[in-house]
Amino acid sequence: MIITGVSYKDLAAALDGVSVMYGGNIIWNRTPESLNKAGTRWRLTLRCISSKRPGHSIRDNPFSGSTRNLVSACWHAHGRFFDALPAGAVIHAGGRVFMAGDPWKDYNIGSQMFPAHASGCCGC
Repeated sequence: MIITGVSYKDLAAALDGVSVMYGGNIIWNRTPESLNKAGTRWRLTLRCISSKRPGHSIRDNPFSGSTRNLVSACWHAHGRFFDALPAGAVIHAGGRVFMAGDPWKDYNIGSQMFPAHASGCCGC
C-alpha cells in the first residue's frame, strides 16, 4: 500500500498502537520505503510475526476444504492501522483510495463462484 501525507513518526506510532492491540504480533514486512524527499509518501506492507497469533489472515481452499493461516495482517488489523493514522492521510491500497478515519468497507476477495469477504478471512 502507499500512504501519503504522514511522516515516518506517524506511521511508527500507528503501528505501535495496533501491534499492542494484537499482542505485539503486527509488524512491517520491510521498513517503509520513502517515495519522496520530503518523507510524506510511503510504501509499506503489514504482516504478522506468527500466523498462530491474533491479527493473521486465513485462506480457505474451497476445493479441498482445508484452511491455511497466513502471516498477512487481517482486514481488521489494517482497518485499525488506518484509523490510527493522523487525519489527512491518504491511503492507496488494493486498487482503492481512501482517507484515514473513513468507514471500513468490506469487499469480496474471493471469486464469483467462491466469494469470500475480507472481514471473514481471519479469526477476529
